[in-house]
Amino acid sequence: METEKSVHDIAFRPNKIELNRTLKLRDLVIFGLGFMAPVAAMSLFGIITAVSEGHSVLSYIIGFVAMLFTAYSFGKMVEAYPVAGSTYTYAQHALHSKIGFIAGWGMLLDYLLIPMLTFLISSNFAHALVPSIPIWAWVLIFAVPITVVNIMGVEVAAKVNTVLVLLMILAVLVFLISAGHYIVTGNLSLIQFEAIYDPSHFSIGAIISGSAIVIVAYLGFDAITTLAEETSVGGNKIGLAIVFTCVIQTIFYVSVTYLAVIIVGHYTVIKNPDTAFFNILDTYW
Repeated sequence: METEKSVHDIAFRPNKIELNRTLKLRDLVIFGLGFMAPVAAMSLFGIITAVSEGHSVLSYIIGFVAMLFTAYSFGKMVEAYPVAGSTYTYAQHALHSKIGFIAGWGMLLDYLLIPMLTFLISSNFAHALVPSIPIWAWVLIFAVPITVVNIMGVEVAAKVNTVLVLLMILAVLVFLISAGHYIVTGNLSLIQFEAIYDPSHFSIGAIISGSAIVIVAYLGFDAITTLAEETSVGGNKIGLAIVFTCVIQTIFYVSVTYLAVIIVGHYTVIKNPDTAFFNILDTYW
């Protein structure tokens, strides 16, 4: 009990030593976008489309609704406990210290696995583009610079993150414009309701499975709350940044997936779900 009381005093005493509050609302949104990655829909397109049996757009919409409730909850919790710690702090003080301990280790596992997954997916795409470089070498090419930037501090990381997010958004916009042009000038229709809901291949089980995988694309928005002691905005603005991030990401995800589904046609033509989006670009551009 003494240890628990000490932790509480350290977290909430008025004159505690604080981190530099240099981040703005814009930085929080950009940080969240960078953590979830606007191009995530490209990486997961083949897997989600195959599992959902062609209903990847609908899977993203259902997943977004579920994550919106979660994002709202995180926003409320950061107002109640405006300190670094995120899930660990919320579970510790709202539920029990032991539950907080488990949640904290779970969160650390989340932050360990997400970068690994990102490096692996990026390496697969890069290897498909340049086969002469092995996948393990691509992993190092991506992981080492990112590790160095994070070691240099949050201000440097925020600036680099802004550049990377802008590049990812640019990549999304280039695809949307190119795909739209291909569809309009080709024999395809830009408005296809079947790209969202195809009654001939609709399955509740497949939609639920696709939505479960979609959640992976949303993992990371909770990282915004870990910056509660490094931002000059209040807890309510942090919650607003979380919601903004989820909405912006969903627009990117749905737009990219919708056009990709139209171009691919039937989901059964996907041979390798891991590199399906790369095959779209390689075939049509």
